[in-house]
Order: sequence, then structure tokens, then C-alpha cells
Amino acid sequence: MLTLDQIMNESRWVAKMQGWRQAGTYEEIRWCAEDEDCRDVDLAAEQPEHLKEFFDLYFAHDGFITIPDFYEEYYLPAQAAKEEVELVDRVTKALDEAKVSHGEVWSDEPNTVKVEILWGDWKHDHARADWVVSNLGGKEWFTMLTEEDGSDCYSATHKYQF
Repeated sequence: MLTLDQIMNESRWVAKMQGWRQAGTYEEIRWCAEDEDCRDVDLAAEQPEHLKEFFDLYFAHDGFITIPDFYEEYYLPAQAAKEEVELVDRVTKALDEAKVSHGEVWSDEPNTVKVEILWGDWKHDHARADWVVSNLGGKEWFTMLTEEDGSDCYSATHKYQF
């Protein structure tokens, strides 16, 4: 994920002065922006390739917003949501590959995944799910029993912290 410093310092800018223009990174044109003869500072039309995703989101935004405000209000939450989807997908794929019988896999808070196991055997389903998720870097945070009948099989929701 990009940092705000990377975006500001590696993006290309144009400072419009009285009678001339200066192009460069933000650091290179900062002195122009602070000069009283500066009329305007804009983003350059072309940006480095590694910043493309950020600026695609930025330019798609409807309305005026500064880059630091956009970074905090839109980019960071979008990246966090993207990372949560990727984490859920990784856990689901690993459980499927290990042939763990599971129900829903989801995340409702950052850096956590919940796995539902319906009437699974404690050793073959529940313990195996714990082992599979631990190999991905997850630690079991809690287990909430949802159904039990005194046998080796029960239903539960396991919450893992990453």
C-alpha cells in the first residue's frame, strides 16, 4: 500500500508562475508553490506507473478534494476493504484445499476472519481448521459454540486474528 509521503513526493506536479511553469516532483516544486508569484499548482497529466491505481481512484472522485484528505477518507478505507476480501479469499481457498468442511467465511472487522463449521468433528474439522488458518498466520481469538449434542460433533464460529 502506498504512503501519503510516497504519493506526494513521487507524483509529478506543475507550478504555474507569472510567465513560466516549473514541473517536477512535489519536493522539486515546493519552493514554487510557496512563492508569491505562484498562480496555481496542479498535478501533471502523466503520473508514474506505480501511482496509477491511486490516481485512477482520485480522478474518479466526484468533486474537489485535496490529496491528503482523499488519502485518509477514501484511499485507506478502500485499501483496507480490498485487503479484507483478499484475506477471506486466502482463508477460504486454504480451507477448501485442505478439504475442511466449512460454512461461511467472512470478515466484519479489520485483520480478522470468522469461519463457520456446521456439525463438524472436533478433530477432523474444527482442529484442522485451526491448523490451516494458523499456517496462514492467524491465531484463534475465540470460538462460539452454536449447536452441540454432547457428541464429538458440534457447530461453532471460530474467530481468527491476523
